[in-house]
Amino acid sequence: MVTPLPHVLRALLARHAEACARRLEGDTTASRRALDDAGYTLCVTTGTRSVEEALARADVLLAAARGRHSEGPSPALTSPAAGGGRPAGCPGAGRP
Repeated sequence: MVTPLPHVLRALLARHAEACARRLEGDTTASRRALDDAGYTLCVTTGTRSVEEALARADVLLAAARGRHSEGPSPALTSPAAGGGRPAGCPGAGRP
């Protein structure tokens, strides 16, 4: 698998986080589609089959990149939030 560049992963994670936020604001066709598209792109880019796997893989890849390039800590974009009521595909979905 070709390893995605850190700036590409960060952009995809930001896009996914924004799509999750919009979906939480309102369940519309556009918000569902944006979240599905962002999740699919993350999966393809990281070579995984689920959004949860893609988020975890992105964390690993970014941590490895920080180790190689000493970029310092990046924002915690992929840390699952506690609490339920999250749409499928968003961190923390399906958790009590």
